[in-house]
Amino acid sequence: MNSRGNAPITIIRQPGHNDWDMTLFKNFPVLGEGREIQFRWEAYNVLNHTQFSSVNTSAIFNNTSGAQTNSLFGQATGVNPVDQANLAGGVEFGKPETYKLNQTYPWNGVRSTAIDNCNGVKVPLTHRQSRTAYTLEIRAYNDGIAFRHVVPGEGSRVPDETTAFRLPEGSTLWYHDLEDHYEGTYVRRGLRAVPPGGYLAPPVTFQLPQGAGYAAITEGALVNYSGMGLQADGAGTLYARLAHSIPASYPFRLRYAQDVERLKKPAAITGTIATPWRVVMIGADLNALVNCDIVHNVAAPPDPRLFPDGLKTKWLGTGRALWSYLDGGNNTPEGMKEFARMAAALGFEYNLLEGFWSSWPESTLKDLVDYSRNRGVKILIRPCTSAASSSATPPGRTRLPTRFCSRRRFWSSPRTPLISWRTPRWTSSRAFPAPGMRPWSCRCPRSAMWPLSPGARATPGSWRSIMARSAKPCAWISPS
Repeated sequence: MNSRGNAPITIIRQPGHNDWDMTLFKNFPVLGEGREIQFRWEAYNVLNHTQFSSVNTSAIFNNTSGAQTNSLFGQATGVNPVDQANLAGGVEFGKPETYKLNQTYPWNGVRSTAIDNCNGVKVPLTHRQSRTAYTLEIRAYNDGIAFRHVVPGEGSRVPDETTAFRLPEGSTLWYHDLEDHYEGTYVRRGLRAVPPGGYLAPPVTFQLPQGAGYAAITEGALVNYSGMGLQADGAGTLYARLAHSIPASYPFRLRYAQDVERLKKPAAITGTIATPWRVVMIGADLNALVNCDIVHNVAAPPDPRLFPDGLKTKWLGTGRALWSYLDGGNNTPEGMKEFARMAAALGFEYNLLEGFWSSWPESTLKDLVDYSRNRGVKILIRPCTSAASSSATPPGRTRLPTRFCSRRRFWSSPRTPLISWRTPRWTSSRAFPAPGMRPWSCRCPRSAMWPLSPGARATPGSWRSIMARSAKPCAWISPS
């Protein structure tokens, strides 16, 4: 005792991390020779080596003999569980099934007809260790790519995802974070200037280096699955993160503090797990992104039970709206009349009122509606949170089942713009999702955000306003 030991420094070694990765990629030429964008599919731990963990480091010595008596000392007592392993690691490939799509369908957007023209492939994969069989489906379009995973099965399972998007060095990004939920202000930053660990809300748009073109990362066909956020590593890669991994936003913490912990629990899915399509739109300029149809191409057609006539179903309405919440302005009756005049000048069909209208006398609201109607502008009203959470009708106000755009009541029907169901405006609109699912279901600022008329061209200077507004049609149910 009290003397220096003579054991070499390498006598105790932690288990190594034996990890062999595999990459498949395809290059797409952009704007001539020497410039290209690369779509890359990466599989981690392909050879499926076991990764040990939980090494016992408790050395116990006999006070008399000095011998170490802990038989587990230095041994790995656990392994990383299979459920937390990447199913792409250690896979067997089946026979790919290829297909082609070439079709058109009516659309309410920057043009009246959408084009779905792509080459697709379904790649059967089997995870060797768990024998889990699943499919990687990929579609290649002239203006981008989309891919998803479909994992058949029964019972309740909890998916997670670590899809990585590695951006070219020197790219410039436009994005907003998730602290203000889905209503953040877009900022312009170089790839390396994005803070490590920072979160980015899709769509994330970036300009390729040396003016080689533009691309945007987003998702499509988000049904019964957690919404995707992106997290930067500070070295040029954005990783997909599902809702349970993303800190609750300030508006959510403010209004629903009691549910913050609940949101940290991953959402379970019963039956087949079909991830949303991960979409990368690619084009020579911003106009190509504005006119890209991939997001709605990968969605299923409208459910005929709800939309018997598709986009022409009578209870659907579409249009563009001014919204003082993002644009600023005077939130008074006179200020909203000014917005009505501006909407008429722009050819916009609607003016959206935030909750500030709830303190107005009904005669004032009616006067604004009449004033706007005379200028060809309709009013959409959104109930404030306090009013929406009460089933009582405020004193002096009748119960009016009016059209409104309450973002917490939106759901997406594929290829049909935003839908909210008929609800008196004083009925509670707080419909909490399953654990791990954030109330991100309104797709206004996330995927429907191209405020350009058909044929209009975007410029880099206008991109911030393009990304900050929603002018793909919002739809609603008109009261009977």
